[in-house]
Amino acid sequence: MAAWNVQQYDVYKKSGKLFGKEISTQNEFPVIFYHYHYLRFLDGDRIELGRRVLRERVLQLIYAPYLKELEAAKEKIQSIDSSFDSHGTARNGMTWKAPVLYIYRKAIGVYNIYPRAKFLNA
Repeated sequence: MAAWNVQQYDVYKKSGKLFGKEISTQNEFPVIFYHYHYLRFLDGDRIELGRRVLRERVLQLIYAPYLKELEAAKEKIQSIDSSFDSHGTARNGMTWKAPVLYIYRKAIGVYNIYPRAKFLNA
């Protein structure tokens, strides 16, 4: 699974394991891999998850556990070297395109920039 095809599945937990169900066929399967394509850490403690439609269940069952693990690794690294930016934080540069892209992405439901706390407190 990945952000570009997760829309065709329902995801859920069963007996503590992550499963998917293909919407068109109702075939169930264990989720064994997710490609976190386009996940970016932005300044201002924000995270961007790309330009795909991501349902709340996907955010909570797939992204939140992964981001919590990344945060734990970051804290461990920073306890050794506080100057190390383990996420490679990118600036969210403002250009003339930014307002247009914001409106477009909000209108089609793919504005996937969230405060990091959304996932760490989940």
